[in-house]
Amino acid sequence: MPINKRINTHSSLNESIPEEAAAFLTFFKDKINEVPQEYRKSCRIEIEAWGDSGISLDVYYYRPENKEEEAARVSEEQRRKDAWAAKDLADFNRLKDKLKL
Repeated sequence: MPINKRINTHSSLNESIPEEAAAFLTFFKDKINEVPQEYRKSCRIEIEAWGDSGISLDVYYYRPENKEEEAARVSEEQRRKDAWAAKDLADFNRLKDKLKL
């Protein structure tokens, strides 16, 4: 299953994002180069302005999950299913008792 991997977040509030165009393009290219070559086609960049207070820059890419991530996802899915089943059973028993069935 593909996962969305965030490289990093940069904010003009806590890190200097260049204002000069050529320096910004270099900065931007450096961020894209942090994405492994084989996943660069899936690279996405989100830029969000915070009014006059700054901007945020997030770099994402998609890649297949590794074995550890897959195991963690499967485990979490099972944990959630078990939690819902336990809640459903508790709700059923509470209603059964309330209705004296």
